[in-house]
Amino acid sequence: MKNSVAIHEIETLTCQFEIQFCGWMTDIYPWMQFKLHTPFWRLFYNMEEGGIIESADGCLRMRKKRFYLIPAYYEFSTHAEKPFKQFFIHFNFIDSVKVTGTRIYEIAEDPLMAEHIKEFIQLYERHEKRIRCEMIAHTVLGLLSKIFIL
Repeated sequence: MKNSVAIHEIETLTCQFEIQFCGWMTDIYPWMQFKLHTPFWRLFYNMEEGGIIESADGCLRMRKKRFYLIPAYYEFSTHAEKPFKQFFIHFNFIDSVKVTGTRIYEIAEDPLMAEHIKEFIQLYERHEKRIRCEMIAHTVLGLLSKIFIL
């Protein structure tokens, strides 16, 4: 048959992440959250400066266009010096037994990830294509795992 596919030609796509929540927020201020200790990982990407994370490791002033990865069960607090905009993903690893973290990780911006986030923001602000937004979030996490070995 012309359109048939042999079973060995089929590739299975797997996803190592389970997204709990993803979104885009503007005018975040004062961002007062105390002693968070959540069972999921967080990825933040701020479009401008203003956010601050405090933890056992000290005070971290979030820079714009940088990624911040916070492990599950890592205790931290937040506040803001001024309003800022943030793309975020709350997620777990499918096999979370193997993935642990002991600090907040700061990761340089990747141009391809930034392009995906730009598309996410455009769709999110128009309240369109929420499934596409979640797919973009999965893509960003997948790209992050190639840059930063998760």
